[in-house]
Amino acid sequence: MELAWSFCYSIILEPIQLLRKQPFINSTLVMNIKNFLLALLLIAISGTVQSQKTDTSKLKVYIDCRTGCDFNYIKTEINIVDFVLNRTVADEHILITSQGNGTGGVQYKLELYGQNRFEGYTDTVVFFIKPNTTPSERREIMVQYLMIGLTPIIAKTTFAQNIKISMKAGGALGRPAFESDKHDKWNFWVYRISARGDFSADRVYKNNILSSNFSAPYY
Repeated sequence: MELAWSFCYSIILEPIQLLRKQPFINSTLVMNIKNFLLALLLIAISGTVQSQKTDTSKLKVYIDCRTGCDFNYIKTEINIVDFVLNRTVADEHILITSQGNGTGGVQYKLELYGQNRFEGYTDTVVFFIKPNTTPSERREIMVQYLMIGLTPIIAKTTFAQNIKISMKAGGALGRPAFESDKHDKWNFWVYRISARGDFSADRVYKNNILSSNFSAPYY
């Protein structure tokens, strides 16, 4: 604000005062010029303030859920955005659909469409939920993938500094997830088989010696 008034004085008021000192300049004309320039300045300042308010507002999100969604839980867990009921005022429109797959689980699709200040932005997030997933786990997974879908566009706002990304290694003891696959207990076992034999014989006796070992250390 101090900068604005300093600009007002140096660009408008100071020249007006100089004009007043000129004997051939009508005082009414000087006043009209002053009022006109002040009006232009106020319009410029108002537009700047309004632009700043728009840039610092939360992302407005409209969710169009065509499958089971716990809206209360979603709004509680994701408070970095404002969820709106009117699609036309939203910055992002999220369409949520689902369909069953052959294993008995469900495939979910999140289609994200930017609107208003983010017109032209689009993205799609697809994820699967296993058939034995509980309703509580299902809604937690839904929120997780909604956050994944919202993150790129939130990163374009002033709220990007509030985003925290956490990545954890899959599987037990930091091994990749496929190494701890419970469906194949022999996965990543290394087999070693060795054998040694000795045979000798003459007309009086014969002797057979045979030894072997088997080991399968797990990595």
